Amino acid sequence: MAIKFDYDKLIKASLKVIKKEKLCFHSHVSAHIGIGAKTYYQRELHLNEEIIQALEMNKVSSKTKLLSKMCHSDSTGSHIFAYKLLSSQEERDILNDSDDKKQSQEPITLDINIIKN
Repeated sequence: MAIKFDYDKLIKASLKVIKKEKLCFHSHVSAHIGIGAKTYYQRELHLNEEIIQALEMNKVSSKTKLLSKMCHSDSTGSHIFAYKLLSSQEERDILNDSDDKKQSQEPITLDINIIKN
């Protein structure tokens, strides 16, 4: 016997749990509201604009907090990673030393003399 789910109740439950648990992914929402992922997608909850916006807001908030922590960290690695996230493509290329202009398509020939003792 199939269980009937009220669409509006599922939306309300989804929004409530997204806000309370600060969820960022649809798969987490379905698990928290007690329905399977299959039902979640069949009911097209993943297409609901309010749910999409709520998840996106949590993602942006989480990313902002993480970036702030990286910038204020004592770790040099965190600072470099934060800079890479905030930098332009040109700055990232300089940082990675991967400028396309430096890469030549011409073959390089090396003459190596091997001396045997």
